[in-house]
Amino acid sequence: MKVETYEYKDGLGYAVDPESDTKQRTVILLGLQTVKCNPRPVVIYVTGGKVKADYEGLEELKQYAGDNKLVFLCPYATDVDGLVETYEYVEKEHLDLNVKADEVSIRATKDCEGLAEDFKEYLEDELDAELDDVTVF
Repeated sequence: MKVETYEYKDGLGYAVDPESDTKQRTVILLGLQTVKCNPRPVVIYVTGGKVKADYEGLEELKQYAGDNKLVFLCPYATDVDGLVETYEYVEKEHLDLNVKADEVSIRATKDCEGLAEDFKEYLEDELDAELDDVTVF
């Protein structure tokens, strides 16, 4: 399966984006079109900005994303405010990203677990998000 990697939203972070299954969908005024419209769950992966094009574990991350049909958004941010920007980006651009805005999860490297927990608490307290527990990955 093809997995793309790229920077998202003007350098906010790095995305690991597996190819989506395609479906036939009627687009107004254009008739029947085949488009990528099979949204996947999205993982905000808190690593302290480590995931970039030269990240040592990038191939494994791509393999995992492709096998599990998950989009990983890996923010460069090292604070809660910066991480919230990625969450708001998902909420606003979920159709363009082809992800399910209601299936956001948070994963973190072991050394960023505390930051990820603070981020989750902020989202639940301030934005009324409903999230599963943070997973170390």
